[in-house]
Amino acid sequence: MEKKQTLKDLNFNGIITKIKISAKNDVPEINYKLATDVLGADIVVEGKGRASDDFLKAMQTLNGIFCDICEIDEKADDVTITVVNFKKNGVVISGQVELTQNNIPVPLFINTPFVVMKNDKGGYELPAYAQKQLDELQRQAVLYMRGEEKETQLDLFGNYAAVS
Repeated sequence: MEKKQTLKDLNFNGIITKIKISAKNDVPEINYKLATDVLGADIVVEGKGRASDDFLKAMQTLNGIFCDICEIDEKADDVTITVVNFKKNGVVISGQVELTQNNIPVPLFINTPFVVMKNDKGGYELPAYAQKQLDELQRQAVLYMRGEEKETQLDLFGNYAAVS
């Protein structure tokens, strides 16, 4: 059984602040801060290639918690998660909801309110399963920044190589 790498295992020395995936072409943009300069400006990694299937799956797995928070559970199949903003101890998730009843050709864009990861004061906090989903999304973002894209595969030595 393969053990999944954590962010620590990936030796990523940063703090991811935003993950955005284009709904049109599945190309991500990842913003992060260096752990040594958290007050500095974000570093932006603009993707060149499509995200891996695992990365896209990790992003779309969040549609359940998104719909729960936004109270639109009946629309879960019509939601595309496009942006996740990580803030200190919390997150904002953005998505597009296809409008299916009035023949409106553009989606509705919705943001969750800021949701804390852990609330010591007894209010709403992100459920443990959603926190694990966010951890996996961040792990996939780091892999993408290291070169894992849809068009890459492992060579015989375990290194990523472009597919011709």
